[in-house]
Amino acid sequence: VMLCGEMIWIVSGILVAHYRGQPLAVFFSRFWYPGVNLVVLGFFLFALEYTGRGEYITRQTVALLSIEPVVFNTALWIDESLVWETGEQTMKTMRGVVIHHQPLFTVHAVYSYVLLIAGSIMIAQLAVRSERIYRRQSAAILVGMVASLIGNVLYHLYVLPVDTTPLGFA
Repeated sequence: VMLCGEMIWIVSGILVAHYRGQPLAVFFSRFWYPGVNLVVLGFFLFALEYTGRGEYITRQTVALLSIEPVVFNTALWIDESLVWETGEQTMKTMRGVVIHHQPLFTVHAVYSYVLLIAGSIMIAQLAVRSERIYRRQSAAILVGMVASLIGNVLYHLYVLPVDTTPLGFA
């Protein structure tokens, strides 16, 4: 699930960068978010399984966790102004335009960060109470997660012109 999401996220990011400053860049931005949602949900489900909480992964749990991504992506495709407004042109951003996020995007970001942080906490707890080999594996996963989260925050604050987040998950 995560790898499929990463592929969608990365390929759409390449298309956005290729069409930077053109309307197609914003259009291809819409494809990022199904990839983002698959990565976020995939990481959370991975964390549940990896930390011995696999019994919580049920069809009902996955269905409930999928509500926000479905609503968000549906809104994005029906009326992108519910998610963002495009602003002035600039070559300082990946899309070539400034994006002004709307409240629905904020809800999506909070939802995603909560799942990523919850998954990270589960893995950190496992690292603390596990044998050395699992501690190292967990630490490596956490380093990748922290790098991804930092990259994502810096991208959304316009510190980084390119979204490096999917590379951190890889």
